[in-house]
Amino acid sequence: MFLLDLPSRCQLCATKGQYLDGGSRCVDCPDAGRRIALVVGLVVGCAALMAGCFVALVHPAGERIPFLRPARRAIAWLACYARSIGIVPKLKILFSFFGIATSLDEVYDAKMPPAYTEWVSAAFGWAQIDWVSWQLPHISASLACL
Repeated sequence: MFLLDLPSRCQLCATKGQYLDGGSRCVDCPDAGRRIALVVGLVVGCAALMAGCFVALVHPAGERIPFLRPARRAIAWLACYARSIGIVPKLKILFSFFGIATSLDEVYDAKMPPAYTEWVSAAFGWAQIDWVSWQLPHISASLACL
């Protein structure tokens, strides 16, 4: 509901670039430019790092670098071993289980004992990633106040 109310809130303040914070106080709209630049920079940096690692460790051009040969051999062995035991499907099943186990209370409305829910959220809480609530309110508030 907050996302639908935001454009009208931005119009209620006399100063451009401000919105009502739920009461009668006008606050500045958050700056989404810095957050977007940080995310884009992080993605580009990770892509460049992955491309460099790919060229150095997997691509045939990396064979010309002598000190990388042991690492290339180890990566080839690990890839062959992972294919032989079928690690990718097993990791998909495991990650899906972690996500379901941590969201039983919210999604399925299954009431579990508090001891179980505390233990599961402490052990597998990292598998439950909520990207929308992490980034969307800041970006939507900035875009609505333009």
